[in-house]
Amino acid sequence: MTSKYEGLSQAELVNLLIKRDAEAKLGLVWERDEIERDQALNDSFVALELNTEASLGRGPFRNLIVRGENFDALRWLRMTMAGRVKLIYLDPPYNTGNKDWVYNDHYVNKTDRFRHSMWLEWMHTRLELARDLLAPDGAIFASIDDNEGAQLKLLMDQVFGARRFRASFVWQKVDSPNDNKPVIAADHEFIHCYASEEALAKWSKMPDASVLAGFSKRDEEGRLYRDRILRKNGKASLRTDRESMWFKLDAPDGTPVWPIRADGKEGRWSHGVKGVEELQRDKRLIWKEVTQPDGSLLWTPYAREFAKEEPSKPYPTIWADVETTRQSKDHHKQMFPGEEPFVTPKPEPLMARILQIATQEEDLVLDLFLGSGTTAAVALKMNRRFIGIEAVPEIADGAIRRLDAVRRGEEGGISKAAEWEGTDDGVAVLSTKRIEMADLVYDLSPPQVWCAVQALANVPITEWDAGRPVQSVETSQATVCYCDRVSDDALEAIVGFARCGRPLSVYAYTPGPVREALREFRSSEVHALPDVLLRSFAS
Repeated sequence: MTSKYEGLSQAELVNLLIKRDAEAKLGLVWERDEIERDQALNDSFVALELNTEASLGRGPFRNLIVRGENFDALRWLRMTMAGRVKLIYLDPPYNTGNKDWVYNDHYVNKTDRFRHSMWLEWMHTRLELARDLLAPDGAIFASIDDNEGAQLKLLMDQVFGARRFRASFVWQKVDSPNDNKPVIAADHEFIHCYASEEALAKWSKMPDASVLAGFSKRDEEGRLYRDRILRKNGKASLRTDRESMWFKLDAPDGTPVWPIRADGKEGRWSHGVKGVEELQRDKRLIWKEVTQPDGSLLWTPYAREFAKEEPSKPYPTIWADVETTRQSKDHHKQMFPGEEPFVTPKPEPLMARILQIATQEEDLVLDLFLGSGTTAAVALKMNRRFIGIEAVPEIADGAIRRLDAVRRGEEGGISKAAEWEGTDDGVAVLSTKRIEMADLVYDLSPPQVWCAVQALANVPITEWDAGRPVQSVETSQATVCYCDRVSDDALEAIVGFARCGRPLSVYAYTPGPVREALREFRSSEVHALPDVLLRSFAS
């Protein structure tokens, strides 16, 4: 390999070393200049083609499976869906060196000097694209093991910002002894999680009925409650810890009460002045006469807490209470008897937990490495929209077969908990196609354009209808049209849509005549093709 430093003089090399020494060293560094360039990287435009024969059900399709290199698929998604994805999950190759990952058409093995650097370069490119897809309140969860766990954490710090790091969950993936009896048996994986403060504020806690055990009494309305002493106990319970929470309260008989600790020291209340006023307003400040060691009675204030209708608690970071790889393989064997299951399928309860934490119904979920299709299957059962990307055709076909079973009411995994009985919702199967920029006007087909236009408009994907002069789809707010060739019939159809009084968006290669036809309709807008796609693609 030719060195890029060969033509530099001694003075230039010295200056380069001085510059490097002055650069900050904190963070992740890998040998970017020494490794082969990722051959999947390209400057071509990317289009998606809808394969109706491979798709499940009929359109409109709100769920998508994309066959193709995820670098290409992610660029198309960035062009059409930037800022809309609520949850990204990735279960990338773990770079074990055991033929689990291909770089530039060859397996990367354990003896490869640049094994880790190639993996990091490959992941970095894709994570940067994925970052642009996240909604402001979106989150990303990444599964990984010890081979690249530490490196991926630093890489995600760099791409998503260390301040957005929330946790590295530990999932116990093995529940049976290892027959090889090694000195150390790896029975866990990590799930690195990154999310904004906005996302964190909307997350759900872990449902847990055992929380109700602490609420042993009922009021006259039948509500479970518990009373907690208002004086702060434990750490930071002194007056000097929170001076603003040292103040007098008046007992029911007018006796002044201060937060004096049992050891006689000046303490503090657990609530501030406004908090106590709120308790009084809600009639949740409870006074009790408590017997003291000397037999006297002392007025003591309590804060009444009512049990939530749906009790919950914070999620732990160690997940040993969900299914393991073995149970997930058993699930696959039940779905496809007599077939060898996917090597490392993630169990549905694991993915359900992630979706339960970070999403709500109808949210959009993206899986960068579809694999066995667990994320897509769980999203379907939990009424989330999903996009799955898979580069290996055989693996994509296996995931599609699984989703076909799920649509027909497959009973394994989380089906019982989700009360799953099947669905008529379809799943579109699309394939990536690279088009040289110089040939874009000639090679970008109308069905490919229509697919991109619908995604831009945030509407489900429908098939191209060659018999219609204008392709159209209605949303709850507007009508979206694509005019491939301007004709009298096409303009008449477009004006007809405008006369309905709803906002109208038209995409056309010759926008001039369309704008002229719509000049009287103020709620219409016309977008020039392919310019509108190119601007989004290059952004």
